[in-house]
Amino acid sequence: MSNRIFVIVVASLVCLTACSLDLDIESLAKNLGETTNPSTDPGDDDSGGGGGGGGGSPGFVPGGPDIAFSSLPAFASASTALWVTYSSNVDVATITLSNSDIVLSTTGTVTGCSATFPWGSNSTFNYLSLSGCSGTGDVIISIKSDTAKNILGNTIAGIDPVTLPLDATSPTAPSSVVLGTPTTLTASPTITYTAGTDAVSGIAKHRVRIALTQSPWTTIVDWVDHVSGTAVSGLTLISGKEYTVEVRAQDNAGNLSPASTGVTFLGYTPTVDCSIGTPAIGALCNEGTIYAGTFDGGQYMTTPGGCTNSSTPACSGGEDSLSKYWNDGTTTYSAVPGTEKISLAGAATPSSSSFRGDINSAAIVAHHGSSANAAKYCLDMNFAGYNDWYLPSKSELVYLYCKAINVLGTHQTNKPDEDPNCVGTPGGKQALLPGFKGVYYWSSTEVLDLPGTYAWAQNFAMGSQLSNVQSTPSYVRCVRRF
Repeated sequence: MSNRIFVIVVASLVCLTACSLDLDIESLAKNLGETTNPSTDPGDDDSGGGGGGGGGSPGFVPGGPDIAFSSLPAFASASTALWVTYSSNVDVATITLSNSDIVLSTTGTVTGCSATFPWGSNSTFNYLSLSGCSGTGDVIISIKSDTAKNILGNTIAGIDPVTLPLDATSPTAPSSVVLGTPTTLTASPTITYTAGTDAVSGIAKHRVRIALTQSPWTTIVDWVDHVSGTAVSGLTLISGKEYTVEVRAQDNAGNLSPASTGVTFLGYTPTVDCSIGTPAIGALCNEGTIYAGTFDGGQYMTTPGGCTNSSTPACSGGEDSLSKYWNDGTTTYSAVPGTEKISLAGAATPSSSSFRGDINSAAIVAHHGSSANAAKYCLDMNFAGYNDWYLPSKSELVYLYCKAINVLGTHQTNKPDEDPNCVGTPGGKQALLPGFKGVYYWSSTEVLDLPGTYAWAQNFAMGSQLSNVQSTPSYVRCVRRF
């Protein structure tokens, strides 16, 4: 009798232990969302994975997938990254995804596609790189089941096919870019434009780049998101410096358009009344001229940079772009009576006060008429309420160089020959006058040795002076003395 009772007790204890263990395993499986029998669990089916997950989907935890694409784009482009993430059920160290696990197909005329895992397989996250696609249609991508196991021992399911319409064509560039008036140095002017277009996926947004135009070209804002009609804030701009704005469009597949044609603006400069006191050199006068300081007993103004070819020019204030002949050759090349002439050996010889640019310019036009392109352009000019503009003499032009914003960022200490250190100008060499380009500019002074065929020009990049053939186009900046 006692032996029978002992057997019953032992059997009961075994049953209780086993039953309890079985309940704990089932409870664990329920909590993790998986069954414990790979041979009977539909999750062990290697036939595919579910992008959407959910209970009963092959290979997925009922609470969510083991592996999935995250943040799928609405469209594929010629180059697209699809991010892959793993659930907490996955032992990342066992992941063995490889390029051969990717299943890729297309519809329509789509060709050339390839897909790879650039980062290999063992990572807490990964991405699939789709590239080379062209044509019209869809790209269909899936990932096979992985032979690795999740923490419950089940095969990690792949990802069911996802279909992405292909847009492999860049949108058109935005056009008609218009800038508002600069009012501050901490923001751009308002930037308005006609949107780019995209016939497949549509335009998602526009982006803007702003760069300092003058050499060295320096990017200030590198393709930030932008809405037409607004300014870009948070900047530190420099008064009087020229900046270029470009815009491009981005479609919903991530394709970028070419950049729009660049449009320039000058860093905001408050205007001053240049008739009162002594303004700062480079100050923008109320009427739109640039105050150039005092030289050889008189005060000077220049036109702003970027003036158009007109007797009543529009001057953008940007970098100069207008070049002209000293004599275009429609009249005889001959020495001009009554003008200053300095010999080839006289690069260091200052101009005579008896032959300032106004006297030279009047004599040149009187002798050559309309063929004296550069001098006539200045004499005919009516700008900002003034009609006494002229082509500067050799020394007046040297003075302007000594006060110009040098496009190379520094002035050479041994140039110009006439005054290597610009000692004759207040403060020596100073980068104060904007808009000059690093090229040769015409003076109104002829070369004594070669009268009628050569005139003096000033290099605004290197500082040197050149005897230049009068039929060679060079840049022009007009001045007035008062």
